[in-house]
Amino acid sequence: RVLNVDYRLAPEHRFPAAHDDCLRATRWAARALHRDVVLIGDSVGGNLSLSVGALLIGADVTVRGIVSISPLTDFTLSSPSLTTRRARDPFTYCAGLPELRQMYLGDDEALARDPRASPLFADVRGLAPTLVQMGSEEICYDDGLRMAGRIHEAGGRVRFEEWQGMFHTWHHYAGALSGAD
Repeated sequence: RVLNVDYRLAPEHRFPAAHDDCLRATRWAARALHRDVVLIGDSVGGNLSLSVGALLIGADVTVRGIVSISPLTDFTLSSPSLTTRRARDPFTYCAGLPELRQMYLGDDEALARDPRASPLFADVRGLAPTLVQMGSEEICYDDGLRMAGRIHEAGGRVRFEEWQGMFHTWHHYAGALSGAD
């Protein structure tokens, strides 16, 4: 079974609304279905799958796995690829990221380091086995690579996949773009 969470969006609903919605939906699904869960998301959804998975370590819900596709994991926006791959990722508007961060987090810059917003700063010891997929051309590349490194350093099981020639959330083009299948 698949549950697609229609979480609240910024700027109408700022952080932590989306995170709280996903956490609540995950707990509901696990209880209602009497099942363990696998968290999957791309882009902001990839961020949410990691942050919710980290928050549920040792909690009342068993997360069996996480698939995080093209996640932005660090809202401090300090990853070098945000600028070094800017011209290589045709589907991401890098110059607008500070404005998007402000719409999501508001004016409190300290929230950029909150592990619910930036899972790169979460305690990931005990995180479920995780797959991180990144396109080789995307601006969020270093966010995914750094996140995979943090999970590995914490003793977690993580697989990092780099898809050559692909850009942010290329999966949406499966069947229409060579290499996306």
